[in-house]
Amino acid sequence: MKVLFLNPIGELGGAERSLLDLIRSLRSTGERIEITVATFAPGPLLDAARDLGCKALVVPLPTALTRIGDSRAGPGLGLLRSFRAGLGALVFGPGFTFRLRRTIAAENPDVVHTNGFKAHVLGAVVRPKRASLVWHLRDFVGSRPIVGRLLPRLARRADLAIAISNSVATDARALLSVPVATLLNAVDTAYFAPRAVTAMDLDMAASLPPPSEFVTRVGLVATYAWWKGHEVFLRAAERLKNFPIRFYLVGGPVYETPGSQRSASELRSLICRLRLTNSAGLIPFQNDPRAAYLALDVVVHASIVPEPFGRTIAEAMACGRAVIASSAGGPAEQIEDRRTGLLVPPNDEVALAEAIHLLHNTPELRQSLGASARAFASSALDAQRLGPTVLSWYRETAKRREPLLNATATRRH
Repeated sequence: MKVLFLNPIGELGGAERSLLDLIRSLRSTGERIEITVATFAPGPLLDAARDLGCKALVVPLPTALTRIGDSRAGPGLGLLRSFRAGLGALVFGPGFTFRLRRTIAAENPDVVHTNGFKAHVLGAVVRPKRASLVWHLRDFVGSRPIVGRLLPRLARRADLAIAISNSVATDARALLSVPVATLLNAVDTAYFAPRAVTAMDLDMAASLPPPSEFVTRVGLVATYAWWKGHEVFLRAAERLKNFPIRFYLVGGPVYETPGSQRSASELRSLICRLRLTNSAGLIPFQNDPRAAYLALDVVVHASIVPEPFGRTIAEAMACGRAVIASSAGGPAEQIEDRRTGLLVPPNDEVALAEAIHLLHNTPELRQSLGASARAFASSALDAQRLGPTVLSWYRETAKRREPLLNATATRRH
């Protein structure tokens, strides 16, 4: 079997790390699978794919299309016209569509498995007729004013949509005619096991002075995407600045779409305005975040909109950390409040500050939540279950396509 994964970016965000986990799990099935990873931009994802024995390719996306997105957009007419213009250039303009179609055809895949909204759209446009098309839905289709209109029109070209949580699946089934299956996202729990690596010196990494007393270390591990709740996190920190608590923003920018993320300078300015320069700092994006997790007492997920899944939650739980998470969307499918973590309303700095203060004051609760989180992650969130399930779905979609392919071949003769 030949599988081609199509991913929009070459950087290592959460969706890309999840893609690598799926590839590892497919490899572990023992099935003979030739895997190609194709992206629209270079980056460390391609090196990681090669390390897993995959072929890695780049088909550069035109700059005008790279910068089109609607992750932060309202249904504004100007953006809609911009997107339509870019899509027109994509479909009808010379060069890119031909190169992408030719690249995929040359790999002769049995399955084209797309990972991201731009990849879903482009995969539907250029998929070879003999190949199954699988959309891996890692976000809410309905939350996107443009993609939410476009994907339903392309759904007849897809054979299956895999949703990373029940929340994403419910949203997709309301909009898409393609069959939707839920496969809760996962992480390599052995890789994230406590004591697997040495804990990071967070203060040194964040350029903070050494504390004069014991402190509780609280971190938000996330890309700089605007919806990840950096401001809510820092405003909660402001409410706790008289307590011996340190706050760390671990992450960085990974997207190219304008308006989709904050900058480090914006976050540093906010830290200064809130007078947190001695208690809060930035740590660059970590390709391997384990050392950061293990150095934290509490990991916070602060997304201000419903999160499709929340991969950092699963990673932190696998590391045995106490987790506080926004309660909307996928996080509530991972955390049982006050047993495997704490849930707070999204975009509520007061509730977040109260939860952080509770865990600061009760280290025994932190330990209990961390131990329960690790046990749950090991049993329900381990990536080894991904490969066998996805492989069975590949086979099912191939069987469903057989009559169509046979009918096409008959007409040609």
